[in-house]
Amino acid sequence: MKKGAIELSMNTVIIIILGVILLGLGIAFVTGVFDKINQTQQQIFANLGDKIKLGAKGEDLLEVSNQVELKQQSFAITQVSLSNLESTPITVSVSVNPRNPKVNCLFADTEKADSETYTIESGKSVTLTLLAQDNGASLNQVTTCSIKVNNAPAGYQATKSIVINVVKK
Repeated sequence: MKKGAIELSMNTVIIIILGVILLGLGIAFVTGVFDKINQTQQQIFANLGDKIKLGAKGEDLLEVSNQVELKQQSFAITQVSLSNLESTPITVSVSVNPRNPKVNCLFADTEKADSETYTIESGKSVTLTLLAQDNGASLNQVTTCSIKVNNAPAGYQATKSIVINVVKK
């Protein structure tokens, strides 16, 4: 064999190996991007499901999101819905109690753990904004904020909890 032919075949082998490596890296990159898109899509649909549930008022006196993702040293916003299923107006307020002292839960209308007092007409609803704030909770810690309707009519579930998952910022 000629020396030029050996060099040509060595160059061809090196080019093929580099091509396969680049192809593998490209496939890994695209797969990673699609995995992240899929995770984001699942989070959006999970959050949307909670919002739709909150929009379907009238099933219970107190409706809350099931879970909130709270980034470290930040805050998250969710909604609390109160529906009057009675035939007469009701006057209620809501209080929130975090299980972990390093997580604050506050109502936006008062910036405190107790909301304003609301008179809700029969068949109507009131939606309150609830803020959850991290004040040094551990990463990946799961805690709850208990929400209680004060002066709730008899026969209704007046207390529910929101699960708060503290995640990396």
